[in-house]
Amino acid sequence: MQRQLWEVVVFAAGFRVITLEIMDHATTKVREFGSAHRLDAHNSKDAKEPTWNLERLVLRSVEKTSDTSVKARLLVLHTASKKEVSPLLGRCGDTEFLAKYGIERHWMDWEDRFGRKIHTTLSLWVPI
Repeated sequence: MQRQLWEVVVFAAGFRVITLEIMDHATTKVREFGSAHRLDAHNSKDAKEPTWNLERLVLRSVEKTSDTSVKARLLVLHTASKKEVSPLLGRCGDTEFLAKYGIERHWMDWEDRFGRKIHTTLSLWVPI
């Protein structure tokens, strides 16, 4: 059985209905040692390429379906460094490209607070 690539959450915000499709991807391997989680320094496998086409998913799923309904997409990325994020996003990180389709990207990123060399990026695509 193939794993679904995203979760869908529907919620109401005031009089609007928001459908949020949530995806995640990690290029890192983390192991649990007791109650601690550490980046696997002995991981000999290369990170898997995502099986999804992000550009197609964002362009097809982000839309204002009516005055009271919006569809958006959230991607949670865990990478070893910030440099790995841009290639994974492709043109979905390009403001001018997205504006042509009436979409904007909001994002936030940070390094792991415990210094485990894990970089997390949240990207939210919404209709303008």
